[in-house]
Amino acid sequence: LALQRELHRTVPGYGTIGHHYAGIVQGMIAKIEAKTVLDYACGKGCLGRQLDRPIWEFDLAIPGKDESPRVADFVACIDTLEHVEEECLPAVLDDLRRVTGKVCYLSIATSPAMKTLPDGRNFHITLHDEAWWKEKLGTFFQLGDSRTDTTTEHGRGLTHFQIVCGPKAGCPPPGVQTVYAIRAGLDPAFGLLAYDPEAKVAQPEKPATPEPVPV
Repeated sequence: LALQRELHRTVPGYGTIGHHYAGIVQGMIAKIEAKTVLDYACGKGCLGRQLDRPIWEFDLAIPGKDESPRVADFVACIDTLEHVEEECLPAVLDDLRRVTGKVCYLSIATSPAMKTLPDGRNFHITLHDEAWWKEKLGTFFQLGDSRTDTTTEHGRGLTHFQIVCGPKAGCPPPGVQTVYAIRAGLDPAFGLLAYDPEAKVAQPEKPATPEPVPV
């Protein structure tokens, strides 16, 4: 945590990846008609600035955004869990479960970063494959659909595992996610990751001007 705070303070571009996910997040928020949205480990807040509504932001490494967050309908946790020590993951996942009202969207790097921490460790200190993450997440969440994408940066492939999760029976109350998915007309996998990565962020529609009523 101390290293993360120092990186945020001294590296202007650190914690700014959120805007790359704005399109998919905007689409999921619209699909589930989320009233409240939380960016968990928000970094410098680049995701929130690209969305069409105000959101809540939480990050232990950012002064002023480090208070324990409230429950939100939709929670995004992007490129975060790979930075958490493995022994600390259960506590972080339990807190993510606590704040997830309906849907939690996770993007987790599964390949090494190109940088190292001052103590010599790779930036991605917890590296595992998709199967490992599913097993770990399944302890805390009902798992929805998932996908793995590989992008190229500076000639090197970087792999991210993305998954949609819902509340698990018992916390919050049983059946919340199943009932919600049915009402929203989604398939059993929630249908939230069927998206066009090239799509532009949806902009809120302006209300139509009502036609004059004849007297």
